[in-house]
Amino acid sequence: MHLAANNGMILASYKEGVVTMDNEKNEKRAAAVRQAVSKYDKTVDKITVRLPLGTVDRIKKCGYSSANAFAVNAILERLENEEKRRRK
Repeated sequence: MHLAANNGMILASYKEGVVTMDNEKNEKRAAAVRQAVSKYDKTVDKITVRLPLGTVDRIKKCGYSSANAFAVNAILERLENEEKRRRK
């Protein structure tokens, strides 16, 4: 076993990998993160979209920060247009 300090945390290195000596604190932090993610997930709808290879690069070249940003913008714009058309 080899001990080393990393950002004030003592690490123990075994053949399987690096194990922290402060597992309880890490487990509490992980539980808090899972809870926050779960709470956030309840505030949004999620869909999965499969696009041809290269589409994400094309989207980014158009100035969008991500394919998700492009998809959200395109969907909301189209939805608004559809709703306006149906009200007429």
